[in-house]
Amino acid sequence: MQTRLLQETKNMETKTPVSNSFFNRLPTAILKHYLLPYEDTKAMAQLCVTSRSGKFFQEHQIKSFLQAVVYAQYGEVQEILDDAAKHSLPLLKKILITPMEVVDYSGRHLYGTALQLALGAGDVSRPKFLLEGIAELIMSFYDKLPDGASLKKTHIEEFKKYSEITPEQNTKDLSVVEKIFRDIADAKADDDCEAALQIFRDYLKPNPKKLIKGKHFNHNMLIKAHELYAKYYEDFGGWCSHKNMLAWQKVIRDLERFLPACDAQVLCQGLFDVISKRQSLARLKEYRVRFSYERKDFHSLCELKMNILRDVLCLPCTHSDKCTLM
Repeated sequence: MQTRLLQETKNMETKTPVSNSFFNRLPTAILKHYLLPYEDTKAMAQLCVTSRSGKFFQEHQIKSFLQAVVYAQYGEVQEILDDAAKHSLPLLKKILITPMEVVDYSGRHLYGTALQLALGAGDVSRPKFLLEGIAELIMSFYDKLPDGASLKKTHIEEFKKYSEITPEQNTKDLSVVEKIFRDIADAKADDDCEAALQIFRDYLKPNPKKLIKGKHFNHNMLIKAHELYAKYYEDFGGWCSHKNMLAWQKVIRDLERFLPACDAQVLCQGLFDVISKRQSLARLKEYRVRFSYERKDFHSLCELKMNILRDVLCLPCTHSDKCTLM
C-alpha cells in the first residue's frame, strides 16, 4: 500500500522530492487504519503532494484516534500509540496533547485530550489488571516523551476542574429518576406511561450544544434506578408485571444506553463475570451470556471506578474503606 502510494507520488511532476513527503514518514498503523480503505492511490498521492505539511491529515488522524478512545477500542488505541512511539515521537506527542471534540455512541459531544477523554469515561484499570484501562495505557506513553511527566500532570490537573458532578446536577439527575418511578407507581396497572417516559427520555438526550469536559455519565442515576426498582418491585406486581417490565425495560435499559462504551463492554461480558469472578475485560460489543445482573455488582463497579479515579486525580476518598472486590 505504502509502496504504491510513493510510486504514484514519484510519477507526478512536482518540485517536492518524494523522500520529503509527509506520507512517506507515516507509521504503518496510521496507513493501515486511515488510508487502506481508499483504493485510488493517484488521488492519495495528489493529497500527498498538495498537503506537504500533513497538517490536515494529522488533524483527521488524531480525531479518529480520539474517537477510538471514547469507543473503548483498546486494540486500535494501543496499535496507534505503539507505532507512533516507534517511528515518530513528535507525532506521539501531537497525539497525546491535542484536544478535540468527538461524539460517543450515546451522542454526547465530548472535548479533551486522549487521557482526559478516557478518564471522563472511567476507562481505568482494576488494581490486579494493570493497563486494562485505556487511561493507564495512554499514561504509559507519556513516559516515552522527554517532558511527558509534566504534560501528564497538566492534562490531569485540567481534567480535575470538571471531574466531579456538582451536587446541584446530581440532585437534579436523581429527581428525574425518582419522578419516573413515581409516575409508574401512580399509573393504572396496564398504562404504558408513554408521556412520562418521553419526558424521561428527553431529559437523557444529550445536548449537541453542550461540550462535556468531565465525567461522561452520572452513574448515580442508574444506581438510584436499581434501588427504586427493588423498592417498588412488590408494589408494581412482582415477577413479569407490566409496571416492573416498564421500570426495567424503559427506565433502567434506557439509562444503560448512556453508559460509556467501556461500561457497556462490561455489561456485554457479564457483570458477575467481571466483578465476582474477576475475569479479564474482553471488550465485547454484544451480549455474551446474561441480560440481567445483580444490583450489588453494578454498585461495586461504580464504587471501584470512583476510587480508582480519585487515586489518579489525587482526590480525597469519601469512603473510609475502598472497594476490594477487584
